[in-house]
Amino acid sequence: VELGLAILGLVLSVALAILLHLRLEPINGRQLWTASLWFAPFLLLGTALAGLTGTGGRLLRWVTAGWLAGTAVIPHVWAAHVGARLDDAEREVGTLGMQPDPYLDYLLVDLGREAQRRYAAGEEGVQLLYRAWVASGMARESYPVQAVLWDSNGQPGIQLNLGDVVTPDTLPRMLTRIARLQQQDGEPHLEAFTDNPAMSRLLTVPLAGDGIITFSVPPRRSLERTSVIAPFLGAVQAQDTRLNLVPARPGRDLGDGTLWVESESGWRSDTLVRFPDGPYHAHLEVNLPSLGVRLARGMLLLVADLGLLVLLWYLGCAARGATPKPRHGWLRWMGSFRARITLALFAFFLMPTAVFGWATYSALAGEVARATRAVAQRAAAVAVLEFPDVDGNLHELAEHAGSDVLYYFRGELADVSSPEALALGVYGAWMPPAVYLSLEGGDELAAVETRTIGDRPFLTAFHSLPATGTLAVPMALAAGDTAVRQRELAHLVLFATLVGALLSLALSVLVGRALAGPIGQLRRAAAAVGAGRLRVRLPQPPSGEFGQLFAS
Repeated sequence: VELGLAILGLVLSVALAILLHLRLEPINGRQLWTASLWFAPFLLLGTALAGLTGTGGRLLRWVTAGWLAGTAVIPHVWAAHVGARLDDAEREVGTLGMQPDPYLDYLLVDLGREAQRRYAAGEEGVQLLYRAWVASGMARESYPVQAVLWDSNGQPGIQLNLGDVVTPDTLPRMLTRIARLQQQDGEPHLEAFTDNPAMSRLLTVPLAGDGIITFSVPPRRSLERTSVIAPFLGAVQAQDTRLNLVPARPGRDLGDGTLWVESESGWRSDTLVRFPDGPYHAHLEVNLPSLGVRLARGMLLLVADLGLLVLLWYLGCAARGATPKPRHGWLRWMGSFRARITLALFAFFLMPTAVFGWATYSALAGEVARATRAVAQRAAAVAVLEFPDVDGNLHELAEHAGSDVLYYFRGELADVSSPEALALGVYGAWMPPAVYLSLEGGDELAAVETRTIGDRPFLTAFHSLPATGTLAVPMALAAGDTAVRQRELAHLVLFATLVGALLSLALSVLVGRALAGPIGQLRRAAAAVGAGRLRVRLPQPPSGEFGQLFAS
């Protein structure tokens, strides 16, 4: 009866967790009253475990409490997590277009003051612009920024594009007017625009010596930064969100605020965003993992919680001098026939599951690498063919390739489609020696090299130009939807391995008990006969392989 109640309580708690996971809506506020539904499985499991005593009983009650708490909390944590993601996405959408953005204003003013401090400390050039951008915290956000260092004559000197930005034609005239206003206070001046299609914010920073730094931010039309250095700064848009801007039709009630609607892949928002060329509907898709992936992750999290609880219980027992151990010690227990056969069967049953999971994940990772290699090689070959047609315009080649294009001359990096990557030295200054010798010696026309840039693995395809020089196309090995799918597959493989381990453990325990029981009885009978007790009687002979031996 107790075993039936325990199984019923466990199944009921899991069923409640799945039901709440499907029914809880993250946009309807907190629904903590649903945790009271766990009173029923608590009653069933409490009744089933009430009669257990000793160390094993205490451990089972401790683990059961963790199981009930985990199944009750995980659905609510997931709903809160999705709600937080929707709130964050709503805040991101609020920064699009020409809308007021106090946080951006704060970041820009802090950026200007940081640039003044670093200039006074002796920094200059690209390093001044880049380090001020990073130190102010602006680099962690997805705002595109153009930084320009102007001399005292109003001529642009060093320019650093940190995103998809262009220099407005009216900027020099605006700087002349703003410079006159700043001659007295010398503080950074921030100006916001509502009708400039190329600029929504302009920060001018006066420097000692009559120089000026400008930081301009265009109206945001994307939630991701297009700069090549964005992946190395952690400011890339999440791969499970998609933004789509649709022009609003005239004559319709546009309304305000954000409306969230549940979709097949997650949640979809509708927000009115105003740009200089008119209002747009911003539809943001927040994609969620499939139900199977969510259930697998929930079970992995639950098992991790239970493992942590068991560890804490063991440490607590050890702290009070009552370390749990078998009656005759761990060494004797591990040396017993039942323990050895159980462990051997467990390893035998688990090994195929683990090997299959590892082979599946490795095959996918290898396929991703092969696909990236093929795409990069093709992009490099196409760039070489188009190089004469575009007069060496690497930016245009990069638009066709979907990635940066590098130009090497005699092994030295001479130009990059992203000027900021060249100025900051993202890709290094030289070709790999082995690749350079192979291409220059005429042994190969193309080569591929894998290396780590920052903390991300990149595959770079090199291809020689017909005249002189080499073009290269770097691509991330795991990016976009591919990285999301790899992560989901890894969790599914871990879940399958966990299920296989639990089934292997249960099967090995059952088989070990079935084998160890008769063998133990025969061992005890043989010991009795050896001691002279010839009238020893065995239990009723079983019908299996030990039946004839028992009957004899």
